[in-house]
Amino acid sequence: MNNIKLLPICILLISFGLISKDGYSQKRNSIGITLRIETTSERTDSIDNCFTKTAQKNWNPTIGFSYERIISKHFQLGIELNYRQYKNELAIPIPYGSNSTAIRYITVTEAFITMPIQVKYKSNILNISLGPTLDYYLSWKQEKDEIYNFKINSYERFFNQKISLGLLGSVSKSLDVNNQISIEPSFYYNQIFSFTRAYYGFAIATRFKF
Repeated sequence: MNNIKLLPICILLISFGLISKDGYSQKRNSIGITLRIETTSERTDSIDNCFTKTAQKNWNPTIGFSYERIISKHFQLGIELNYRQYKNELAIPIPYGSNSTAIRYITVTEAFITMPIQVKYKSNILNISLGPTLDYYLSWKQEKDEIYNFKINSYERFFNQKISLGLLGSVSKSLDVNNQISIEPSFYYNQIFSFTRAYYGFAIATRFKF
């Protein structure tokens, strides 16, 4: 875990090394808006040998903001701030009668702010980006149970990881609209290391250079 925590520092040190090594004169900044549609890998986890938590493989739209800095002819350093959601189906046994239990299924959505820090290698064909991610857990919300009106009061036993670290890799293509505006469609994969989870999907960023 300590090695994982050093990932953002390593990325920044590599980037600063590239800046000092390459005196590329046409340095430019860009800010952007990123629209994503992502899903997660399917998995079912057992909680306390009593409950199950199953990831729902839905495609969820998200939005975020980005900043990029050109640090050499082929390398850029970028940081993003994105909102993301993760849906689960919980199977909860409820006592029913004297000798049996009934299973109630409820859907819970987890909300996060995720911050990727990436070094991008840019070419005329494709761009390759790689870097660490930090996810900050915001909240959870249970969807309304129309049949039984069953509610849970706490979600801590199902998820209590406030901050999680991961690694994000992406492949993209930059398309210039004019000298100041570009769009960049991409495919990405984000593996979370703090616990077993992975996100993947498509994104399109609109960037404004200055």
